[in-house]
Amino acid sequence: MIHFFSEEISTERAYTEQQIKRMKKNLVAYYKDKFGIKYQQENGKPINISHLIEKLDNTTIVLQYHYISRKPNPLRSKSDLNFAHYRSNYSKFIKIFIKTCDNICREYGYYDIFLINLQGKIVYSVFK
Repeated sequence: MIHFFSEEISTERAYTEQQIKRMKKNLVAYYKDKFGIKYQQENGKPINISHLIEKLDNTTIVLQYHYISRKPNPLRSKSDLNFAHYRSNYSKFIKIFIKTCDNICREYGYYDIFLINLQGKIVYSVFK
């Protein structure tokens, strides 16, 4: 199943360069305004958002846009969001694992569970 996912994730539907640019801009705003402020409050120093965003490939930008920055759930409750109104292979795959991962976190008191594909990328996090 994980092997299937690592193949399928790279075939997300095509987005125009303009759409990717808009999603990336939205992510930058999210990380600066919401995440960045909270990060600085808790760590006493700012985070280099540009450095983080530069490293993201288009698939990661699309998924973070739909599952993190676009969602209304406040910071630290993104784990309440396990479904986006975004139809993709990723969405189908995640539906299979959501309940199991959430239950394991609750039952064993884990902070998070990460699903990592064969290329070493984190493809799912309960906590987000």
